[in-house]
Amino acid sequence: MWLRNPIGHFDPNKEITIPCDFSTESGTNKPDKGLFYLKSNECSIAFLKYMHFERVTYPTYSNKSLCETTTRDIARKLVVETKYLDTAYFGGFCDPSKDMSEIYTMHSTCCDNIKSKVYDLRLALDDWINFTTQISANASMGSSSFSWRAPKKCIR
Repeated sequence: MWLRNPIGHFDPNKEITIPCDFSTESGTNKPDKGLFYLKSNECSIAFLKYMHFERVTYPTYSNKSLCETTTRDIARKLVVETKYLDTAYFGGFCDPSKDMSEIYTMHSTCCDNIKSKVYDLRLALDDWINFTTQISANASMGSSSFSWRAPKKCIR
């Protein structure tokens, strides 16, 4: 769900723009399938063809993080340049942003079913409407008193 227009954060010189959290304790990336921008050119098309080939060849490997894929040798060989967005601004239900005044997108990719996804996205939208209404009514009010009610039904 787009809460603010994220396009200003995309780099027109990069083939891929995606939120990635490289700061987890295990040194791996959190799942990142919410926002994905791809610039159409020969390099990015070759990269997508490779990803499709990999998913067909290794079907159990298909849930791998796109952040991990873009840091692998194949991405470097194809000269696919990637811009990584901070998940504090481009987050989701797996790890919701703490500051509503800074968030641009909220995704629900860690939901296990459509009913939970719709329920929690509705909560997030209601929270966002309440937040923006309160902030516009009282511009001096701080955003720290606002927090997300979602996720309630989605897996964290």
